[in-house]
Amino acid sequence: AFVTPGDDVSLSGLTLTQGSAGEGGAILSRDADLTITDMVLAGNRATSGGAVFQGGGELYVERCVISDNAAQYGGAIAQPDGGAEI
Repeated sequence: AFVTPGDDVSLSGLTLTQGSAGEGGAILSRDADLTITDMVLAGNRATSGGAVFQGGGELYVERCVISDNAAQYGGAIAQPDGGAEI
């Protein structure tokens, strides 16, 4: 999933597995507020942010299972800018 700059996005009830990317194996978000709720993010791979890369903006994670993701930087979540509430 890709979140475009300036959008506020909520994702809920999804299972995202086996994704692969340079940034955000399952979700790539830039300069946007992102809320993920009741999700499973598993088995994803990336250089940065195995499951989620959040580049700017706020990240809210509620009742999610995040497991078996891998990256050189941020095995589960990479967020070089912005804030997070998990």
